[in-house]
Amino acid sequence: MDGTQLIQEEEYSFPYHHLPTISPFSQTRSLWWGYEYAAYIEYILSELSSRSFQSLIDIGCGDGRLLADLSGTTSAKLHGTDFSEKALAFARAFSPKRVTFSENPPDEKFDVFTAIEVFEHIHPNDADAFLASCAETLSTNGVGIISVPTTNIPLNPKHYRHFTENTFREALEKHFIVERVVHLNGQTLVAKIVQRLLANRFFILNWQPAKDFLYRWYTRTSLFGTPTNAIRVLAVVRKQ
Repeated sequence: MDGTQLIQEEEYSFPYHHLPTISPFSQTRSLWWGYEYAAYIEYILSELSSRSFQSLIDIGCGDGRLLADLSGTTSAKLHGTDFSEKALAFARAFSPKRVTFSENPPDEKFDVFTAIEVFEHIHPNDADAFLASCAETLSTNGVGIISVPTTNIPLNPKHYRHFTENTFREALEKHFIVERVVHLNGQTLVAKIVQRLLANRFFILNWQPAKDFLYRWYTRTSLFGTPTNAIRVLAVVRKQ
């Protein structure tokens, strides 16, 4: 584990992906980006609910937030992998027992893989090998959902790089057929207003009707962004 990866490892002192909830929406402990993350996860869950699958592997599952939510919406086999033992301990603690976890992917094929905010943690020298291993997990007609932060935001010290749509596609198309690319979490005026009203230096908003209104206002107006203002870019891919 190198210095960049150690930054992420140290952040697993608490399972922060479990803080934001979708219904009812909440971001306790003043997680300022909670509204963005909840909307983002809700979109991914919606994307998955539109597909029929019997098995899914979440590569780089972290503390297991996506799988914990997904376990309540599908009877499919769910498995998560991550190199962080600390993250996996949280994932096991916060997920139903039917969701399984391991440090390395099992030797089997899955109908769907997800790699949510993972690729930016992979050293560029290892990028092709990582994507090839993702493709290898898929069954013949399998689908992958992979997302990364964009260059519209500053490079995070725990990330090796951020992406434009073009650089993201360039990396993916060596290993996959790119079915669709979506720009998410637009940096809009509404997003800035919602962020300031939910939590600021003076107060944290706790009145549930107001939080629900602001969250839905954000999802209606700012969940989808543009190439020039989106924080994240997500791709749906198929095996070549």
